[in-house]
Amino acid sequence: MTDLEKEMAEGFYGYGHWSAPYWFIGPEQGQAKDEKDDLGPRLHAWERLGKPDLADLKDFHDLLEPGKWTREGTPLQKTWRKLMLILLTSLEETADKEDLRTYQRCKLGRKRGETCLLELSGLPANSSRIDRDRKTFLQPRILRIAQELKTNQPRFVVLYGKGHQGDFREIVGHLPELDEVRFVGSTAVLFTKHTNARKLSDEHWCGLGKALSVAAKSTNQKN
Repeated sequence: MTDLEKEMAEGFYGYGHWSAPYWFIGPEQGQAKDEKDDLGPRLHAWERLGKPDLADLKDFHDLLEPGKWTREGTPLQKTWRKLMLILLTSLEETADKEDLRTYQRCKLGRKRGETCLLELSGLPANSSRIDRDRKTFLQPRILRIAQELKTNQPRFVVLYGKGHQGDFREIVGHLPELDEVRFVGSTAVLFTKHTNARKLSDEHWCGLGKALSVAAKSTNQKN
C-alpha cells in the first residue's frame, strides 16, 4: 500500500458535509469494472482536491470523467438512485426518473447540500472480496463517524449493508431491526440491506422513505 493509499484509507469518508441533515452510511464506494481495480485516478482526484475528509461529489467525479454524473440527461448511478428514492420519499417529494436525475446532478453529496454520503472504508472496490486492508483502518473510522454523528445530530441516518450490523451498532449504539426506524437521541436511524441486494423493488426503497417520514411526524407531534 502506497503512502497516498494509506492516507485515503484513513482520511477520506465520502461526500457532502458533516452538518448535513440526511446521512447515508455504506460499506465502501464501488468501482466500475472498466476501472480494472486501478485506484490511481481516484487517489489523484482526492489529492488534487486537497485530501478532504469529505469531498464535493461533483468536484470529485468531474476530475475522473467530467459531467458523467452531473450533466443533463445523466445516467443514474445504481446505489445513489436507491438512496435518493429513500430521501425524496421521506421528504414527501416526487421521485420519478427526472426528479432523481435533477437531484443527483445538482444536490447529492454537495458541500453546501443536505446529504452526507459516508463509507466505512475509505478505498473504493468493485467487490468486498478485493483486499483493501479494511480492518486496519476500520476502528478509527467508526470512532470518527460516531463522534460526528453525536456532534451534528442529523435528522436521519440510513445504514445500509446487512453484513456490517456490528460496525453500525458501534456507530449508533442501538441498532434497529432490519428495515425499522429507531430514534437515537433526535436522529432517526434506519438499518437496511445493501442497495445491491437482489429482488428489492423501488417500492421497497420508497417504503423505507415513508417509514422515515412517519417517524419524523410522530416525533413532531410529541414535541
